[in-house]
Amino acid sequence: MGNQSLCKNQGNMVMINIMQCKMLRVFLCSQTILLTFFFFIFALPATSSEVADLQVMQPDSLNVISSQVGSTLAEVSQHGVAESAQSTAGSFATNEMQSWLSQFGTASIELNVDNSGDWGNSAFDFLTPLYDSQQSMLFTQVGLRAPDGRTTGNMGMGVRTFYHKNWMFGGNVFFDDDFTGKNRRIGVGAEAWTDDLKLSANTYIGTTEWHQSRDFDDYNEKPADGFDLRVEGYLPAYPQLGAKLMYEQYYGDDVALFDKDNLQSNPSAMTTGINYTPIPLISMGIDYKRGQSAMSDTQFNLNLRYDIGRAWRDQISPTQVGVQRSLAGSRYDLVERNNAIVLAYQKKDLAKTLNDLRLNVTKNNSPADGISTDELSAQAVMSDGSPASGVNVHWSVSADAQLAASTSVTDSQGIANVGVTSKKAQQVLVQASVDTLSRSTSVMFSQSVNSVNLSLVKNNSKPDGTDENTGELVVKDFDGQAIDGAEVKWTVDHGASIVHQQSTTDSHGKAVVGFTNVHAGEVRLNATVDAKSSSVVSQFSAASVGQAMTSMLQDNQLANNSAEDTAHVVVKDSAGNLMPNVAVAWSLSDSTTAAITQQSTTTDAQGEAHVAVKNSAAGTVTITATAQGKSGATVGTFEAIPVASVNVSMLINNQLANNSAEDTAHVVVKDSAGNLMPNVAVAWSLSDSTTAAI
Repeated sequence: MGNQSLCKNQGNMVMINIMQCKMLRVFLCSQTILLTFFFFIFALPATSSEVADLQVMQPDSLNVISSQVGSTLAEVSQHGVAESAQSTAGSFATNEMQSWLSQFGTASIELNVDNSGDWGNSAFDFLTPLYDSQQSMLFTQVGLRAPDGRTTGNMGMGVRTFYHKNWMFGGNVFFDDDFTGKNRRIGVGAEAWTDDLKLSANTYIGTTEWHQSRDFDDYNEKPADGFDLRVEGYLPAYPQLGAKLMYEQYYGDDVALFDKDNLQSNPSAMTTGINYTPIPLISMGIDYKRGQSAMSDTQFNLNLRYDIGRAWRDQISPTQVGVQRSLAGSRYDLVERNNAIVLAYQKKDLAKTLNDLRLNVTKNNSPADGISTDELSAQAVMSDGSPASGVNVHWSVSADAQLAASTSVTDSQGIANVGVTSKKAQQVLVQASVDTLSRSTSVMFSQSVNSVNLSLVKNNSKPDGTDENTGELVVKDFDGQAIDGAEVKWTVDHGASIVHQQSTTDSHGKAVVGFTNVHAGEVRLNATVDAKSSSVVSQFSAASVGQAMTSMLQDNQLANNSAEDTAHVVVKDSAGNLMPNVAVAWSLSDSTTAAITQQSTTTDAQGEAHVAVKNSAAGTVTITATAQGKSGATVGTFEAIPVASVNVSMLINNQLANNSAEDTAHVVVKDSAGNLMPNVAVAWSLSDSTTAAI
């Protein structure tokens, strides 16, 4: 939350016109965003002449590693040289880590430790290019630090363009997150750099609303919106000497620009500093920050800069300092911005603090189906008895129940509601909390039927009214647990009778039923529990076939090898009951030309089965049906097809009458439809000659 204060003098507070501040804030924010958008969209490559003139200077090690050890003048005075030396030693210890990180980008690691072993002022920043060409560079930068014990992460992305000779223009967007205090903000920045000069502007916009402060029990906190303008320059003739100037302002009634113990309204501050770099390896400087009400802060900085892969003599040579000040030398420098989140505070109304939280169950004993909800309400009440609206109520539950929402906000009546579901029949403890105030109560979930599975334990019993088919039902809830005591309703059809039944499930969630029938065939068994049903089809069949009665359903078809006679069999048991679902084997005899369409069929619900037979020759054929060893036979007849026309012609004629040469006659036989008739017997005879022979 800003630098630690060294010299703080209270004075008269300078009043600022709030409306003017808001207008200035909006203007600077909008201009910065537009400028950044311009850099991203219009970052065009340089002209050919500019590209030729632009020489990007890159040392042997592309990335530069900086390790900074900082202490204030007050700390030096209070703790002496020992702590300063301890912090400096910690920085040197990071060189190995920095050497590894430098393979990927620019890394800055600051390791500061005090006499008590506290590393809270340490920081880490890392910039790496995602795309890098002579004209432009797309990069990402991440950072981690812990100012005032608040672990803060920074993540950003930016672009730097070099399309104008000797100038770099860039824009960036950052997301800052105070993990400890749960504060977040967005930063938008713009850069304009050239040799020996850096210009930067940043806007900071908080995205977190007011919430309980980590620093004060009676305050809320959130990120303060603000901006800063930065200028950093070096003397071209004497690059060892540099100076910087920064103006920053944040908005809010109680903002901790300097520290949390000195809150200010819409504070602003001007920081000036000078630095001296005798050699590239070492630089030192003094920064003085002056704000409203005579608030001030002075800081002494000692910086160690080590370039991996660069010759040691170059790093201790005063003539090499100018390289660092050039545009090419600063190409991969970190973004100049405030990575620590400046906070604004809001004092709570102590006259009306939250006094009570009343928790009520508005709906209970819902089915444990994972969908139906038990419902609760929490009413927040102030110390004066009035309802507390806009209060965040945090909910939690025991066991494996689920909340509809982990947080809800009280309405104008101070009431916040929540729903709870469960897939398990159980008692669930629900807790509502606001800050340090919490209340809890229990809700119940009853068993709910999820699955009803019915199966046959015994099937294919005799249809004698005594032999039973048996069904078993298993009932489970949404948690897969068996439900004990669930009421079961059984039904059967097709004249079957229920002999015995369990009307409720046992401790294993099971129920059993037995049923009989006096007729062979199918019987559907159905079980219903809490509007959920399951059914299964069972069979009652005789032990064996008593008879197979065979007859012709269709007979006397033409023997044209397409018309079909149809044979029919009725299968019954020894009691004369029709037998469905019995396999019947068919066979033919007394014919070599007849053919059967199916070798095997199954009796239908009436115990009947059929088969088709065709023939290419007139005559009879014996058709036999066999079921479980019982056979029945019938005879089918095929009629001859009548001949309609016989056309005779000569294929070979006018041969010599030497009793060896042959004339050849040809006949075509057709039926009445003009179809050719195969397999018809033809008798040949001669007339008008006593010497010719066939």
